Amino acid sequence: MIRVFIPSALYSYTDHAAEVEGRGTTLADVLADLDARYPGIRFRVVDEQDRPREHIRFFVNGELARRIDLPVGPNDEVHVITALSGGSEDDDERPDYAPKELSFCSEHESVQAVDTCALCDRPVCSTCLTTVNGHPACSSCTDRVRTEVSAEQPDATTYPRAIAGGLAGALAGAVVWAAIAIAGNVEVGYVAVLVGFLAGLGVVKLSGKRSQGLQVVAVSCAVVGLVAAKYFTMAHVLIGIGEKDGQHLGYFDPLLFKIFAEVGKEMFGPFDILWIILAVGAAWKAPAPTNLDVERFGG
Repeated sequence: MIRVFIPSALYSYTDHAAEVEGRGTTLADVLADLDARYPGIRFRVVDEQDRPREHIRFFVNGELARRIDLPVGPNDEVHVITALSGGSEDDDERPDYAPKELSFCSEHESVQAVDTCALCDRPVCSTCLTTVNGHPACSSCTDRVRTEVSAEQPDATTYPRAIAGGLAGALAGAVVWAAIAIAGNVEVGYVAVLVGFLAGLGVVKLSGKRSQGLQVVAVSCAVVGLVAAKYFTMAHVLIGIGEKDGQHLGYFDPLLFKIFAEVGKEMFGPFDILWIILAVGAAWKAPAPTNLDVERFGG
């Protein structure tokens, strides 16, 4: 079975499959087979004169195929590549074929380029070409991205800093939420998003890393921040009542902690479930690890 690699621009025809199987003894047969299963794909890559469109290049086992009547074998690999040739997106719909000279690969100077790296704008050949999260990239940029993503992984020394940053952010958000509740005499639950965001941001800023473990840290800190917001709100009310009775309490008075431990759960109602979900979602997102999907097209 012939393996056919599809560029991201044509994923809509193949149900987002980057690799499909083809049948036939020539490249033209393979394209006809693909068109039977993925209607319309052949017209996107071959014009009315059965010639590759201006912005399309076919490579069979790494070799540029200039005609579609080229013989292919059952174990061959066919790469359909978007070429580096300039012009507008409408050019590949023109019936007149006007090939343009391609740039040469920045890493293999004697080989023509088939695309340009989305990260450094340098031309790349089919051997060097990779896709990083669906974008064309050269080998150097791909290696650099892999190194950067690998450096995001935390070690044993990361978590104390992450916890400190998460708690600082969450408590800052808690103070804002409590201040708004006190000033307006009403809780604005959507401020919970700020609590979660600041918790996640604190984790990322102080740790400099991203991982699922740090996402758990951020979520835990966000929950602490929500509880703290409830405590500060309750403490403010009790401090006011105490002043009327001649008692002078501080926000961190042991008596207030004791009261909150006994009655704090009564301060959480059904809507607080929504606020918790919003805060957790914001906290979880901030330190999420970078998703890296690398695919190499060259041989």
